Amino acid sequence: MAPSLIPKKAGERVKTDRRDAVQLARLARSGDLTPVYVPKVDDEAIRDLTRAREDVISDLKDAQFRLKAFLLRQDIRYAGRANWSPAHLRWLAEVVCPTPAQQIVLQEYVRTVTEHTERLGRLEQELREQVKTWRLPPVVDALQALRGVQCTVAVTMVADIGALTRFEHPSALMTFLG
Repeated sequence: MAPSLIPKKAGERVKTDRRDAVQLARLARSGDLTPVYVPKVDDEAIRDLTRAREDVISDLKDAQFRLKAFLLRQDIRYAGRANWSPAHLRWLAEVVCPTPAQQIVLQEYVRTVTEHTERLGRLEQELREQVKTWRLPPVVDALQALRGVQCTVAVTMVADIGALTRFEHPSALMTFLG
């Protein structure tokens, strides 16, 4: 049961184990307690993997922002169409800064972006591998049947929601999702 969802009357501040037990029994009998879903160990492990992926995405965006800000300070602008495309990465490798110190900074920023991109690829590959041995791959596969839902999105959704069978009705799921 969720402790924060246990109804309390104003002014009831005296706490003893006996009073708490009587109060919990009374609330359980009347159906006023809200059950809490506790994820299984494997579910929590997949959830940790999806959270690590989200952290890497955030780090990658920050590194890309720093690199672009550095280039703008040097008045170096990319004339191509799409940033972070293979053409853009080739262009970054050819950029020459006015001073050796600035060239070192540019190389470090580019290396940071490259490392984060590689980490993201490794985590996404691990996520795809771990899903195969997880207990919910049929749910992940079913979600991928929806338009625009890829493996990582489906796994993240299922890991955050948990077992869909815990919702008695679709409206309960929608309430959970907000």
